[in-house]
Amino acid sequence: MINNLIVDIGNDAIRKSGQDGRIASVDENSNLADLIRSSWDSVIKFMYASHPWAFKVIKAQADLRTIQGDPIAQQGMNVYAYPANALRIMGFYRDRGFQIRDDKARVSSDKDGKKVILSFELPLFIEFILDATSNDNISPWLREAITLKLAMEIARAKGRDIRLLAQEYTAMLDAARENNATESETHRIENDEYINARG
Repeated sequence: MINNLIVDIGNDAIRKSGQDGRIASVDENSNLADLIRSSWDSVIKFMYASHPWAFKVIKAQADLRTIQGDPIAQQGMNVYAYPANALRIMGFYRDRGFQIRDDKARVSSDKDGKKVILSFELPLFIEFILDATSNDNISPWLREAITLKLAMEIARAKGRDIRLLAQEYTAMLDAARENNATESETHRIENDEYINARG
């Protein structure tokens, strides 16, 4: 399913970028397939991290790995597993209703270099954006925005002017955000420093 979706979006992006040709598979041996394959992950991760899309936001209780007092727990904090399927964490919360933020929680690394979450709270609740595991629920607006973003990458690689594509992309991304069910004042896109601190 995901491969078919990439091929469909890829062929639309090829057309929008002004290139001739189509691909039958992302695994085929062609310049266009190489371009789509090399750009897809970065494009989709950028798009998914740019907004709390309804089908990508997960709210869950964090999995406790180590309680205070264990040597791995830094500065008396509890150690929680970093969700393996998280693209990025949007926030840490002290309550099941996701109303009271835990501003002291942070992402760190354990002795093996794996990401973990440190917090004084017990339990801890997290809100995160799901990684690109399934794209079946992409809205038509988001799909078009992804197509235009991919088209920009193809056009740039081919040395073409991307200004018109960039304008179309910006307008379509705005439309996708407006039509997204989770758009609200409680969701905010944090600055890069905040995002990086949370993995």
